[in-house]
Amino acid sequence: MKLHLPRRRVWRVAIYLGSFALVLIAADMALVQMRRKIHPGYDTTRIVAPLQPDGSIDYLRAVDVRFGDGVTPENNAAIPLLQALGPQALTPRQPLNGITELLGMPPFPSQGDYFVLYKDYCKQHPELTPLESNDLNHPQPWPIKVDELTARWIKDSTKSLAFATEASKRPRFFIPFYAGYRYETMIEILLPHLSRIKQLGSALNERALIRLSGDDVAGFREDLMTSHRLAHLLAQRPTLIERMVAVAIDRSTCAFTRVGLTSGKLNREQARAMAVELAAIGDLPSFAVAVDQGERVFALDTLQTLAKQGPVRAGQLINAFTDQGISGMPALLRFVPIPYEAAMRRVNHYEDGALAALREPTYSKRLAALKASQEQIQLGHTASLSMWDLTSPKWPEQLFAPALLQVLQKEVSAQMESRLTQIASILAAFKSDHGVYPATLTELSPAYLAVVPIDLFTDKPLIYSRTEKGYLLYSIGPNSEDDQGKKDDLDASYLSAASPTSQPR
Repeated sequence: MKLHLPRRRVWRVAIYLGSFALVLIAADMALVQMRRKIHPGYDTTRIVAPLQPDGSIDYLRAVDVRFGDGVTPENNAAIPLLQALGPQALTPRQPLNGITELLGMPPFPSQGDYFVLYKDYCKQHPELTPLESNDLNHPQPWPIKVDELTARWIKDSTKSLAFATEASKRPRFFIPFYAGYRYETMIEILLPHLSRIKQLGSALNERALIRLSGDDVAGFREDLMTSHRLAHLLAQRPTLIERMVAVAIDRSTCAFTRVGLTSGKLNREQARAMAVELAAIGDLPSFAVAVDQGERVFALDTLQTLAKQGPVRAGQLINAFTDQGISGMPALLRFVPIPYEAAMRRVNHYEDGALAALREPTYSKRLAALKASQEQIQLGHTASLSMWDLTSPKWPEQLFAPALLQVLQKEVSAQMESRLTQIASILAAFKSDHGVYPATLTELSPAYLAVVPIDLFTDKPLIYSRTEKGYLLYSIGPNSEDDQGKKDDLDASYLSAASPTSQPR
């Protein structure tokens, strides 16, 4: 059978153009499908095992294997912590008994004497009114005032705080992400334990000062060290948000410690012991591990999922990840060749650059390296993506690049808070021995401190002066401005303390 083209040129041209357009569409759709294929390797998936049944990388299990290595029911602090917090501390998306079984602990009883968040406790006791000045993260100046509501909340939390103390003496902290339910992307993972562990730390800090008010110095020290150790346990976790909460707990505990040091209730041996214990606990682990094993994995897992799910579902997911979504219908992504492998290489490239920057030896060098690294990428977490943007391997930067400059500032601020609190302990011991604070910090070395810590933000000596009522000691802080120690919040790395009215010897 012979096909005859129309005699009129316009119809022949239309047929030629239509055929050409169909060929282009077919080629484009073939390219779209080709770019959905991901070849496992170091530059793309970074790891090549374990695998899911469809042959893709099982990042969810990989994180559990990495962070659960060497964890046992005997060394895992999560078990006594979960006994304190109850099932509310576990994500409802995973089978509850699946998590407890993996941890090697018995299932949760339907009813239990579990830790109650402060806001919920307030609702349960409307007859009691807290002090307006009560802030669980910021201590009151000494002498403290404790309202009946807070006192009862802490007393009723005694059992939970005992579990927290037991947990803090264990070296590992692991809760599996996967216990039978497969998330579509790891971005969906919920972390309900965070707010509860943070409030456990707050309750311990509040109780520490209450105990000190009753001359229980040993109890004061035990509660504060428990809170510090909880922060260090939480800082073993793979996500940046968990490590940021660990920083918040640790910095708040330092603030409560400093208030206790101004009370005049610690003798020189006790004050020195506080400094030794703080030094022994050390700094929180670097955020670098969370960037490498957490943030990177979340990004790679998401890109792999988008490639597997197909263009339309990929568009829906990208819209869900961003505030404004894609400029265009997700259905049109059938015709957009998204370079998933190249995007994964790009993710690995900027994560590797961030890691190199975070491993620089000083804050100033880390800051400069991070700024240089982040100047090369687009940081626009709330910006919408156009379909044209998706054809570039750089588009994941708008979704996944963490704000590491702020992370770095908080990490170093936590380190600075710890050092300043150690010095405050030593200053209290010096005052106990000599009746006055030293004129300069150099008087502390070598009898009290082998080496006086420097300001981590400037690599210069800390700013210290003896005052009429005590002393002023502070770090320049992340803003690089000398504000004379006037700012009093946990975003400024400085310390000031008034001289106590009496100091036991």
